[in-house]
Amino acid sequence: MKKVCILFMIFLFAVTMISCDDECPVCHECECICTGYDNSHGSSKSSRSNYFKGNWSVTQYSDRGSDETNQFAGYVFTFTSRGTITAVKAGSTVIGSWSKGNHGNHDKLYLDFGTTVPFGEITDDWQIIEMSHTNIRLKEVSGGSEGTDILTFEKN
Repeated sequence: MKKVCILFMIFLFAVTMISCDDECPVCHECECICTGYDNSHGSSKSSRSNYFKGNWSVTQYSDRGSDETNQFAGYVFTFTSRGTITAVKAGSTVIGSWSKGNHGNHDKLYLDFGTTVPFGEITDDWQIIEMSHTNIRLKEVSGGSEGTDILTFEKN
């Protein structure tokens, strides 16, 4: 009986891992990857499109007009279909979360690395300015007179 339970648990784990792979189970080039609903920002998991697939680098980070791109030099970012984003540099890995949604008639990319330096700087709800298979350009307008932040990812 114990063997049957263990085998059943392994089977369930395998089915779970296969059923929501990094590629869409229906077609390879469509924008859906996984079906379901993610309550974190009212976005469906299907909005986690193939646009985010692959490895990315930060090619611009401007904090209220000050160029701080060098803080992210050498990091390779990877977005997963399960809402995890990793940043890897020289064997060091920082893990965060991401989701795509809509707020106030603006498409948004929500990034959350917590307060880990320097990634806390890009933990925010970013408005998507431009998005292609090779470029993601984002902006965040701070309240009051604090200015605008710009974040650009380019596919490696």
